[in-house]
Amino acid sequence: MGESLAVPSSNSTHIRSTTLPTREHPLNDIQLDEKLNKLRNWDVLASTSSSPVETLLNSLCGIGDLYQTVEDLLQLQQSKQGHVQGKVRVEQELDGSLRLLDTIGMVRDALLQMKEHINIIQSALRRSKMQQELEIRIYAYLSFKKKMKKEVLKGFKELKRAQHNSQCFPVSETQGVIIRLTEARFITVSVFESLLDFMFKPRPKTARRSLVSKWMKRGQVACEGQAEAMSEFARIEASLHSLCSQKSPTKQELQLVQKQLDDLEKRVEELDENLSSIFRSMIKTRVTLLNILGN
Repeated sequence: MGESLAVPSSNSTHIRSTTLPTREHPLNDIQLDEKLNKLRNWDVLASTSSSPVETLLNSLCGIGDLYQTVEDLLQLQQSKQGHVQGKVRVEQELDGSLRLLDTIGMVRDALLQMKEHINIIQSALRRSKMQQELEIRIYAYLSFKKKMKKEVLKGFKELKRAQHNSQCFPVSETQGVIIRLTEARFITVSVFESLLDFMFKPRPKTARRSLVSKWMKRGQVACEGQAEAMSEFARIEASLHSLCSQKSPTKQELQLVQKQLDDLEKRVEELDENLSSIFRSMIKTRVTLLNILGN
Protein backbone atom coordinates (compact mmCIF):
# COMPACT_ATOMS: atom_id res chain seq x y z
CA MET A 1 0.00 0.00 0.00
CA GLY A 2 3.03 2.28 0.16
CA GLU A 3 3.00 2.31 -3.64
CA SER A 4 2.65 5.82 -5.04
CA LEU A 5 -0.26 6.86 -7.17
CA ALA A 6 1.12 6.22 -10.65
CA VAL A 7 -1.06 8.42 -12.81
CA PRO A 8 0.06 11.33 -14.98
CA SER A 9 0.11 14.75 -13.38
CA SER A 10 -2.84 17.02 -14.03
CA ASN A 11 -0.35 19.51 -15.42
CA SER A 12 0.25 17.13 -18.33
CA THR A 13 -3.37 17.42 -19.42
CA HIS A 14 -3.58 20.39 -21.74
CA ILE A 15 -7.01 22.01 -21.55
CA ARG A 16 -7.56 24.26 -24.53
CA SER A 17 -9.32 27.57 -24.13
CA THR A 18 -11.00 28.47 -27.41
CA THR A 19 -12.38 31.81 -28.56
CA LEU A 20 -15.85 30.94 -29.74
CA PRO A 21 -18.24 32.56 -32.21
CA THR A 22 -21.09 34.79 -31.06
CA ARG A 23 -24.01 32.64 -29.97
CA GLU A 24 -27.79 32.99 -30.14
CA HIS A 25 -28.05 32.62 -26.35
CA PRO A 26 -25.45 35.05 -24.95
CA LEU A 27 -26.68 34.90 -21.34
CA ASN A 28 -26.31 31.12 -21.15
CA ASP A 29 -22.94 31.33 -22.92
CA ILE A 30 -21.70 33.91 -20.42
CA GLN A 31 -22.85 31.82 -17.47
CA LEU A 32 -21.16 28.74 -18.89
CA ASP A 33 -17.90 30.57 -19.58
CA GLU A 34 -17.89 32.06 -16.07
CA LYS A 35 -18.25 28.61 -14.54
CA LEU A 36 -15.54 27.21 -16.78
CA ASN A 37 -13.19 30.04 -15.80
CA LYS A 38 -13.71 29.27 -12.11
CA LEU A 39 -12.73 25.65 -12.67
CA ARG A 40 -9.83 26.13 -15.10
CA ASN A 41 -7.41 27.02 -12.31
CA TRP A 42 -8.87 24.81 -9.59
CA ASP A 43 -5.54 22.95 -9.15
CA VAL A 44 -3.69 26.23 -8.53
CA LEU A 45 -6.26 27.17 -5.91
CA ALA A 46 -5.93 23.73 -4.29
CA SER A 47 -2.13 24.01 -4.09
CA THR A 48 -2.33 27.37 -2.30
CA SER A 49 -5.40 26.68 -0.19
CA SER A 50 -5.21 26.10 3.56
CA SER A 51 -7.75 23.32 3.00
CA PRO A 52 -7.07 21.50 -0.31
CA VAL A 53 -9.75 18.95 0.56
CA GLU A 54 -12.43 21.64 0.69
CA THR A 55 -11.16 23.04 -2.62
CA LEU A 56 -11.50 19.56 -4.12
CA LEU A 57 -15.06 19.21 -2.82
CA ASN A 58 -15.97 22.69 -4.08
CA SER A 59 -14.56 21.78 -7.49
CA LEU A 60 -16.67 18.61 -7.64
CA CYS A 61 -19.73 20.66 -6.72
CA GLY A 62 -18.83 23.23 -9.39
CA ILE A 63 -18.49 20.49 -12.02
CA GLY A 64 -22.02 19.26 -11.29
CA ASP A 65 -23.33 22.80 -11.67
CA LEU A 66 -21.30 23.26 -14.87
CA TYR A 67 -22.81 20.18 -16.51
CA GLN A 68 -26.30 21.40 -15.63
CA THR A 69 -25.59 24.71 -17.39
CA VAL A 70 -24.28 22.81 -20.43
CA GLU A 71 -27.47 20.76 -20.44
CA ASP A 72 -29.62 23.91 -20.37
CA LEU A 73 -27.71 25.36 -23.31
CA LEU A 74 -27.97 22.12 -25.28
CA GLN A 75 -31.71 22.06 -24.71
CA LEU A 76 -31.98 25.59 -26.10
CA GLN A 77 -29.91 24.62 -29.14
CA GLN A 78 -32.04 21.54 -29.72
CA SER A 79 -35.20 23.65 -29.79
CA LYS A 80 -33.68 26.12 -32.27
CA GLN A 81 -32.14 23.78 -34.82
CA GLY A 82 -33.16 20.47 -36.31
CA HIS A 83 -29.67 19.09 -36.87
CA VAL A 84 -26.14 19.46 -35.58
CA GLN A 85 -23.02 20.28 -37.55
CA GLY A 86 -19.82 18.46 -36.68
CA LYS A 87 -21.32 15.04 -36.06
CA VAL A 88 -17.88 13.47 -35.56
CA ARG A 89 -17.08 15.90 -32.74
CA VAL A 90 -20.36 15.10 -30.99
CA GLU A 91 -19.78 11.36 -31.34
CA GLN A 92 -16.26 11.75 -29.95
CA GLU A 93 -17.65 13.63 -26.96
CA LEU A 94 -20.26 10.92 -26.41
CA ASP A 95 -17.51 8.30 -26.37
CA GLY A 96 -15.37 10.34 -23.98
CA SER A 97 -18.25 10.98 -21.62
CA LEU A 98 -19.10 7.27 -21.53
CA ARG A 99 -15.56 6.44 -20.42
CA LEU A 100 -15.74 9.11 -17.74
CA LEU A 101 -19.10 7.80 -16.53
CA ASP A 102 -17.58 4.33 -16.19
CA THR A 103 -14.81 5.77 -14.00
CA ILE A 104 -17.27 7.73 -11.87
CA GLY A 105 -19.31 4.57 -11.43
CA MET A 106 -16.23 2.65 -10.28
CA VAL A 107 -15.33 5.32 -7.74
CA ARG A 108 -18.88 5.47 -6.41
CA ASP A 109 -18.92 1.69 -6.02
CA ALA A 110 -15.61 1.92 -4.15
CA LEU A 111 -17.03 4.58 -1.82
CA LEU A 112 -20.16 2.51 -1.16
CA GLN A 113 -18.15 -0.59 -0.27
CA MET A 114 -15.76 1.53 1.78
CA LYS A 115 -18.67 2.85 3.83
CA GLU A 116 -19.86 -0.72 4.46
CA HIS A 117 -16.41 -1.69 5.73
CA ILE A 118 -16.30 1.41 7.94
CA ASN A 119 -19.64 0.50 9.53
CA ILE A 120 -18.45 -3.06 10.18
CA ILE A 121 -15.26 -1.85 11.87
CA GLN A 122 -17.25 0.67 13.92
CA SER A 123 -19.47 -2.15 15.14
CA ALA A 124 -16.43 -4.26 16.03
CA LEU A 125 -14.88 -1.34 17.91
CA ARG A 126 -17.96 -1.03 20.08
CA ARG A 127 -17.30 -4.62 21.13
CA SER A 128 -13.75 -3.66 22.12
CA LYS A 129 -13.06 -6.86 24.06
CA MET A 130 -13.26 -8.92 20.86
CA GLN A 131 -9.77 -8.00 19.58
CA GLN A 132 -9.56 -10.93 17.18
CA GLU A 133 -12.80 -9.98 15.43
CA LEU A 134 -11.63 -6.37 15.18
CA GLU A 135 -8.38 -7.41 13.51
CA ILE A 136 -10.27 -9.58 11.00
CA ARG A 137 -12.52 -6.64 10.08
CA ILE A 138 -9.58 -4.25 9.78
CA TYR A 139 -7.56 -6.56 7.54
CA ALA A 140 -10.65 -7.13 5.38
CA TYR A 141 -10.92 -3.36 4.87
CA LEU A 142 -7.22 -2.92 4.11
CA SER A 143 -7.31 -5.81 1.64
CA PHE A 144 -10.41 -4.39 -0.04
CA LYS A 145 -8.82 -0.97 -0.38
CA LYS A 146 -5.67 -2.39 -1.93
CA LYS A 147 -7.70 -4.35 -4.49
CA MET A 148 -10.01 -1.41 -5.25
CA LYS A 149 -7.04 0.93 -5.69
CA LYS A 150 -5.62 -1.35 -8.37
CA GLU A 151 -8.93 -1.61 -10.24
CA VAL A 152 -9.83 2.08 -10.10
CA LEU A 153 -6.37 3.29 -11.12
CA LYS A 154 -6.34 0.86 -14.04
CA GLY A 155 -9.65 2.29 -15.27
CA PHE A 156 -8.41 5.83 -14.78
CA LYS A 157 -5.24 5.20 -16.79
CA GLU A 158 -7.36 3.90 -19.66
CA LEU A 159 -9.51 7.03 -19.44
CA LYS A 160 -6.43 9.27 -19.59
CA ARG A 161 -4.99 7.31 -22.50
CA ALA A 162 -8.21 7.64 -24.50
CA GLN A 163 -8.36 11.36 -23.73
CA HIS A 164 -4.76 11.84 -24.87
CA ASN A 165 -5.52 10.07 -28.16
CA SER A 166 -8.68 12.08 -28.89
CA GLN A 167 -8.58 14.15 -32.06
CA CYS A 168 -9.24 17.85 -32.55
CA PHE A 169 -11.49 19.16 -35.30
CA PRO A 170 -12.08 22.62 -36.81
CA VAL A 171 -14.66 24.71 -34.95
CA SER A 172 -17.94 25.40 -36.73
CA GLU A 173 -20.53 28.03 -35.85
CA THR A 174 -22.79 25.58 -34.04
CA GLN A 175 -20.17 23.65 -32.08
CA GLY A 176 -19.34 26.12 -29.30
CA VAL A 177 -21.28 24.26 -26.64
CA ILE A 178 -19.67 20.93 -27.62
CA ILE A 179 -16.21 22.47 -27.24
CA ARG A 180 -17.16 23.73 -23.80
CA LEU A 181 -18.52 20.29 -22.93
CA THR A 182 -15.23 18.70 -23.96
CA GLU A 183 -13.31 21.18 -21.83
CA ALA A 184 -15.63 20.44 -18.91
CA ARG A 185 -14.81 16.74 -19.31
CA PHE A 186 -11.06 17.43 -19.37
CA ILE A 187 -11.37 19.50 -16.19
CA THR A 188 -13.40 16.73 -14.58
CA VAL A 189 -10.67 14.20 -15.37
CA SER A 190 -8.09 16.54 -13.84
CA VAL A 191 -10.13 16.93 -10.65
CA PHE A 192 -10.64 13.17 -10.53
CA GLU A 193 -6.89 12.65 -10.61
CA SER A 194 -6.59 14.58 -7.36
CA LEU A 195 -9.63 12.80 -5.93
CA LEU A 196 -8.03 9.40 -6.50
CA ASP A 197 -4.79 10.69 -5.02
CA PHE A 198 -6.77 11.83 -1.98
CA MET A 199 -8.47 8.44 -1.65
CA PHE A 200 -5.65 6.03 -2.39
CA LYS A 201 -2.23 7.59 -1.88
CA PRO A 202 -0.91 6.90 1.64
CA ARG A 203 1.89 8.67 3.41
CA PRO A 204 5.33 6.98 3.33
CA LYS A 205 5.53 4.06 5.75
CA THR A 206 8.13 5.71 7.96
CA ALA A 207 6.00 8.83 8.27
CA ARG A 208 2.94 6.73 9.06
CA ARG A 209 4.71 4.90 11.88
CA SER A 210 6.05 8.10 13.38
CA LEU A 211 2.74 9.94 13.24
CA VAL A 212 0.60 7.07 14.48
CA SER A 213 3.01 6.44 17.33
CA LYS A 214 2.60 10.06 18.42
CA TRP A 215 -1.17 9.86 18.06
CA MET A 216 -1.39 6.80 20.23
CA LYS A 217 1.05 8.02 22.89
CA ARG A 218 0.09 11.67 23.20
CA GLY A 219 -3.47 11.78 21.90
CA GLN A 220 -5.01 13.53 18.94
CA VAL A 221 -4.50 17.18 19.93
CA ALA A 222 -0.72 16.93 20.17
CA CYS A 223 -0.46 15.92 16.53
CA GLU A 224 -3.33 17.86 15.05
CA GLY A 225 -1.11 19.89 12.72
CA GLN A 226 0.58 16.83 11.27
CA ALA A 227 -2.70 14.93 11.00
CA GLU A 228 -4.17 17.67 8.83
CA ALA A 229 -1.48 16.93 6.24
CA MET A 230 -3.02 13.50 5.68
CA SER A 231 -6.37 12.77 4.12
CA GLU A 232 -9.01 11.02 6.19
CA PHE A 233 -8.35 7.90 4.09
CA ALA A 234 -4.60 7.79 4.78
CA ARG A 235 -5.10 8.79 8.41
CA ILE A 236 -7.46 5.95 9.25
CA GLU A 237 -5.34 3.45 7.33
CA ALA A 238 -2.32 4.39 9.42
CA SER A 239 -4.30 4.19 12.65
CA LEU A 240 -5.79 0.80 11.77
CA HIS A 241 -2.34 -0.62 11.02
CA SER A 242 -1.13 0.65 14.38
CA LEU A 243 -4.18 -0.72 16.18
CA CYS A 244 -3.57 -4.21 14.82
CA SER A 245 0.05 -4.10 15.97
CA GLN A 246 -1.00 -3.65 19.61
CA LYS A 247 -2.04 -6.50 21.87
CA SER A 248 -4.22 -4.41 24.17
CA PRO A 249 -5.27 -1.00 22.79
CA THR A 250 -6.35 1.50 25.44
CA LYS A 251 -9.81 3.01 25.62
CA GLN A 252 -8.38 6.34 24.45
CA GLU A 253 -6.81 4.72 21.40
CA LEU A 254 -10.06 3.00 20.47
CA GLN A 255 -11.97 6.26 20.87
CA LEU A 256 -9.49 8.04 18.61
CA VAL A 257 -9.93 5.46 15.86
CA GLN A 258 -13.71 5.60 16.29
CA LYS A 259 -13.65 9.37 15.76
CA GLN A 260 -11.46 9.01 12.68
CA LEU A 261 -13.89 6.44 11.28
CA ASP A 262 -16.78 8.83 11.91
CA ASP A 263 -14.90 11.60 10.07
CA LEU A 264 -14.11 9.28 7.18
CA GLU A 265 -17.72 8.16 6.89
CA LYS A 266 -18.86 11.79 6.62
CA ARG A 267 -16.23 12.47 3.97
CA VAL A 268 -17.28 9.41 1.97
CA GLU A 269 -20.90 10.59 2.06
CA GLU A 270 -19.87 14.08 0.88
CA LEU A 271 -17.88 12.67 -2.01
CA ASP A 272 -20.63 10.28 -3.07
CA GLU A 273 -23.20 13.07 -3.02
CA ASN A 274 -21.06 15.21 -5.33
CA LEU A 275 -20.23 12.32 -7.65
CA SER A 276 -23.90 11.33 -7.82
CA SER A 277 -24.79 14.87 -8.91
CA ILE A 278 -22.12 14.85 -11.65
CA PHE A 279 -23.20 11.38 -12.78
CA ARG A 280 -26.87 12.38 -13.14
CA SER A 281 -26.02 15.60 -14.99
CA MET A 282 -23.74 13.76 -17.42
CA ILE A 283 -26.43 11.16 -18.14
CA LYS A 284 -28.94 13.93 -18.96
CA THR A 285 -26.40 15.61 -21.23
CA ARG A 286 -25.71 12.35 -23.07
CA VAL A 287 -29.43 11.81 -23.67
CA THR A 288 -29.75 15.33 -25.10
CA LEU A 289 -26.73 14.83 -27.38
CA LEU A 290 -28.13 11.54 -28.64
CA ASN A 291 -31.46 13.25 -29.35
CA ILE A 292 -29.67 16.03 -31.24
CA LEU A 293 -27.78 13.48 -33.34
CA GLY A 294 -31.03 11.66 -34.08
CA ASN A 295 -32.72 14.76 -35.51
